Formats: sequence, C-alpha cells, structure tokens
Amino acid sequence: MKSRIYTLLIAALLVLTSCGSRTEEPKVETSDIRYGAEFFDLGIVCDGFAAGCGGDTDGRIYIAASRLDEAFVPRHFLYGVSRDGEPGMILAADSFLINGAEGDVWIKGLQAGADGSVWLTLSCMTSKFSGDYLWHIDQSGAELGRIKLERPAERVLVDDGQQFYAVSGASVLVLDQRQQLQFTLDAKGGTAPQPVRLSSGQAGFLVKQGDTGAEVRTVDPAAQKWGEAYPLPEECAAVYPGSGEYLFFCTSGQTLCGWNTERKTLVQLASWLDAGIHASALLGFTVDADGQILAAVQENGSAQLAMLIPGADRPEKTVLTLAAVTGNSILKQRVAQFNRTSAACRVVLKQYCTPSGEYATYEEIRQGTARLLTDLTAGKVPDMLCLEDLPGLRLGAAGMLEDLWPYIENDPDLGREAVMDHVLECAQQDGKLYTVFDSFVIKTVVGARAVVGDRTSWTLEDLRAALASMPEGCAIFSPYASKLETLKNIIYADLESYVDWESGACSFDSEDFMEILSFCNEMEAEQGGWADWYALVPEGREMLQDYGISNFITIQQHEAVFGGAVSYVGYPRRDGACGSSFGVIQPMAMTSACTDKEGAWSFLRQFLLPQELLRDTLGRVWVDNARFPVNRASFEALLEESMKLNSETDGENPFPQGMTVGGGKIFDLTYTPTTQAQYDQIMELYRAIDTLYTEDSALWEIVSEQAQPYFAGDRSVDEAARQMQSRVEIYVNELK
Repeated sequence: MKSRIYTLLIAALLVLTSCGSRTEEPKVETSDIRYGAEFFDLGIVCDGFAAGCGGDTDGRIYIAASRLDEAFVPRHFLYGVSRDGEPGMILAADSFLINGAEGDVWIKGLQAGADGSVWLTLSCMTSKFSGDYLWHIDQSGAELGRIKLERPAERVLVDDGQQFYAVSGASVLVLDQRQQLQFTLDAKGGTAPQPVRLSSGQAGFLVKQGDTGAEVRTVDPAAQKWGEAYPLPEECAAVYPGSGEYLFFCTSGQTLCGWNTERKTLVQLASWLDAGIHASALLGFTVDADGQILAAVQENGSAQLAMLIPGADRPEKTVLTLAAVTGNSILKQRVAQFNRTSAACRVVLKQYCTPSGEYATYEEIRQGTARLLTDLTAGKVPDMLCLEDLPGLRLGAAGMLEDLWPYIENDPDLGREAVMDHVLECAQQDGKLYTVFDSFVIKTVVGARAVVGDRTSWTLEDLRAALASMPEGCAIFSPYASKLETLKNIIYADLESYVDWESGACSFDSEDFMEILSFCNEMEAEQGGWADWYALVPEGREMLQDYGISNFITIQQHEAVFGGAVSYVGYPRRDGACGSSFGVIQPMAMTSACTDKEGAWSFLRQFLLPQELLRDTLGRVWVDNARFPVNRASFEALLEESMKLNSETDGENPFPQGMTVGGGKIFDLTYTPTTQAQYDQIMELYRAIDTLYTEDSALWEIVSEQAQPYFAGDRSVDEAARQMQSRVEIYVNELK
C-alpha cells in the first residue's frame, strides 16, 4: 500500500489547483564557486543596531549601533570594520550634535559614497533643530558637508553628480543641490522604492510591483523619466551597492547575486544560508576583486564579522534538503546557525512560497503547498520537512515520515525525561512521533468560572445551560465570529475524532457531527470590526472567548477580562473529553526517504535542546511574551522567572499593561508573580489535553464548500453531512 504513495499523493492537489499564472522570471546564472566561512566576534557593546552598509572602494563595512544611556535613551555610534576584523569607532554620540546643541540624534540610514566617504541620514530632536539632516563624512569621520533636509523622506540617496533623490511613499523625488524639486517619478502602485548607489555612480531603485516581479531602475535626469531597468527575480528582497564587474548586488531568497555589467545578467555568487548567515541579519558587506566577501551580521544582539573566501578548503559536508512552504525568519536563523557550527552537515532550505509583499497571502501559501505536494508526488522527497501548511497527518499515515521517538530516547542530551513528553505524545500517530517543535501554546476557550463551572471540558448541553444564565442576546463566542470560523476551530481542535488516517474511515455523517453543524448554524455574526472585543465580556455581550495560553502569565489577562476566576472549558465535545488542544509553530519532520538520518537528527534535535529565554534591554525575561518550551529545563526556567517576575531587577511593578479598546482604557493590569494555584490550573489543563491542533487546508476546503449551502438555508444538515462524508472519504483514501 505505502509503496504507491509517490504516485497517489496527487490527491492532495484536488482542491489546491487553479494556482494562477506568474510572469516569467529573468534567468540567473548559477555558479559552482564554494566558499569557506570564518566568523569573528566584533566585540561591539551595544543594545541594538540601527543601520549598516558596505564601503564603496575602501573595503570596509560601516555599522550604526545604539546604546542606552543612564536615562535609558538610545545613543548612536558609528563604527568602521576593516578586513582585520577590528572595529574602530568613527563617531561617538556627541559628535552628531550640531553647533553645541543639546538633545538626541539618531542614525536613520547609511549610504556609501565615492572615494570611501559615507552619507548618514540623521533624525534630530535637539534644542536648536528638529528634523532630518544628511551628513557627509570621510572614512575617518571628518565632515565633508552637512545638509538640512527640507522635505520629509524615508530614504535619501546622493549620486556621484551630487543629484539628490528622496523616497516618499511610492515615489522618488529628484532634487537639485539646493533641494529644489526637479521632477517626481512614480513606482505606479508598487511598494516604496529602495535606493542603491550603483558601481557606475548612478542612483538605482529597487521597485517591486506585487506579483509582476521586481527590477532595479535607473533615472534619466535629462529626460526626467525612468532610465534603464534590470529585471530581477520576484523574491529579491534587498539591493546593495555594486563594485568591480557588478553594477549592484541583491539577495534573491537567501542567495547573494550580482548584476554582471558585461554579460547583462544576474549571477549567483554565494548562498548566505549555506555559509551560516541569515540574510535578514546582514548589516552590510563588501565584495573585493578576488571575490572574497566580508560581511557584518547581527546575531542575538551582537555583531560578528564573516569572511567568505571563494575556493577555500573546507571539509566535505553531507548536504541535507529541508523543504518548507513558508520558511520564516526563525527557521532560517536555525538553518544559518546549524550551517555555521556543524562540521558534518549542511542544510539547504527550499522554500516553495514566494510572497509578493512582506507577508505571504492565503493564495500564495496555497500555491506553495500545491507546488511542494507536486514535488512529493513526483518522488522529489527532501530529507526534512517543515509541516506548517502541509497535511502532516496524511503524510504520516502514508508512511512518508520517520518515527522520532527512538532518536529522542537514544540522544545523550535528551531522552523522554528531558522534554515535556505529554505534548509530544499528543502529536503521535499510532504511537509514533513524526514531528518535533521547540514550543507550544494551549488553544482553548475561556469563560468565567461562575458561569461555566470549574471544569476543563464540557458537552453542548453544558454549554447551552451556561448560556441560559447570561443576559438575553449574549453571544456564545464573539458576536463577530462566523459560522464557518466556529466550525473550523471545532474540527481542527479534534481532527482525529473525525478522520482515522490509518483506516481511512470518516465520521462526517454521524449524528454527533451533524449536531456540531447545527450548533455552528446558530451563530449569527454581526457586521463590524474587532476594535471593542475586550469590552464584550464586561458588557454581557459575550460568554466565552476563543483564546490561547502561551505562558504562565496569560491567565492574568483572562482573569482581568472576566473579572475573576476563569475556567478553560475548550470547545464542546459529545464524549465529554477535553476540548482544548496544543498549538505548535513550525512542526519539523524527517522523511523516511532521508539520505542521512543521523545527520538530519543533528539538525532536528536543536528544537528540543534547552533554549535561552528572551530578555529585554534591562535583562528582564519576557515572561509575558513567551511560549511554553518543549525542553523541560527551559519550561521550568520560564516557570521560575514567572513566579518571581523579575522582582530582583525591577522592583514591585515590573510589567504594567493597560488594556485599551477604541482609544479608551478598560482596565489597568499590572502583572504579578504567578501563583501556585495559577500554575496548578494550567498544568491540570495541560494533562487533560489529548490532541494537537492540526490544520489540513485541502480537507477544510471540502468541508467548508459543503457547509456553506447548509448555513445559507439551501441544503439540509443531512444532505450537507452526506456530501462532506463522500468527498472527504475520497480525499483521505486516495493515499491507500
């Protein structure tokens, strides 16, 4: 049966077709140059980084760092980093103040100029001037010129001819040296153009036009219009000043590319991830005539220098492929960190969704899922999968995934006792663990204990009895929640109750499920927004809230909203079992076809090892902005911090929070240390949960398509249930 999975996975595309069309992307020359990478800590003491850029001709990288003073005001400093890895401070905070003024000055942007000079865009709030300045300095910090910017702009660029270009919204304002407007160029509905100084000395602008692609455009000042354009792949996220034979550099996904002037094409130079660098962590880089890349990156609040040497000897590494629909920043950071430190393996991330904007749309994710499933159907199976946006239960039932329990149990640093094993057991299929993740939340429904009772589960009859005690017209959930939204949450919270993935049996035509359909049909969503959702409970307009518990502090928010003790009842279930579930982000899996399973485990185990708790600039743990770690030691460390709530570092009022609605404050909430009773309530719920919140977009499209005619009154509940049962059975059993 399972030998047929590669030809039968096409069933997963039944409702993931109609992916639309894309314009043909420009061709990119590939390169087989291999880089050896070395990393050095720059030792810059700071609280954050404001900007960075590579020098034009001097081979240096410039970094703007910020440091909090005694009054916790950020002060900016400018550093220059040379090839020896030694950062030198070029300008201290006081140097930015103009003519003895007092106040604050921040660096908004850096731009390499000609002959090793640097242009700084400064935002000033001083006793003598408030606004923006453009400051021109040489590599030693000596002032070459200072210009007051008369026009508001997000970014400013100066070309070799001293022509000024200011980006405002989606337009480029072309100014003369006196800042008089000459003409305006519109990106025509695209995002804000990103300016870049080309190696020719011209000004260039990265313009992205949604799903029609990206390009770098020059400006023709004489004709007062856009000049030559250089087409780029749609996923190009940033452009950088060029040097030598390259007009400009850009990042395409996680690959560094350069526009070769002679060949008039984009050339791949190096994979940032392969070298252990996450592209979004780049502060600046330079590429010399020999192809050596010098890059400054920020890693967990510190700056490091990376030297990428082409053709350098390095040990041969096993290449492992990790496929993901949407590989977010956190996943890319893990890949970069692993590639930087592993002596045996290198992970190559293949991302199937290409967002046209900052975030991927539903349709883009849908298309990415379809493309990945198409590859699996064709037998192009990676070594590892990020199961987010994928039908993980179906892939596990089809035998495509590796059981990870033996790896955990035999790992010298883990074992079941080192992890929160119950949440992992809830992720099992037929006793096998196909996925791991580093943290989890509890997806639940919360209500006032005085209304719903002291319980962690209930039935529909229990829910209706509680509703009878509420004011007339009170909504069960938010009055803005739709019927489909409620149905989706109920199904995903307990998907395995409706589908047996091993046998292929489904129960969408059962009496229990038809009762759920009828219950959801009772929802009457109002038109409007969510601006006042915190006010609905105190006003008696809402009995329950669909909420999540992400840490030990969250319960205090719920108690504040409901005005006292709360119960986490979850969604109603006919069997009376717990209706809450565990939600996870980025569930990771190893495929059964993995070429080096021990190597893949060396990457996946990172998700289960102890993790550093996030801290703010004062050293306080963000106990209110954390998720429950799967590693037991980290879980207990978060609990410890929550029970003392940083009282040693911040006195009696560490985390005040005002809950607001529509501009008016509802209540003030000052977090206090987690009590034993609150901890016990959370752990009681943790132990009662027996399911993982599992999404399957293809299955949901079938269910929602059949539910909508029933909700509209065009079909009986029996007819809707029968249609669902028939369609879902076909979908599930195509893998058998």
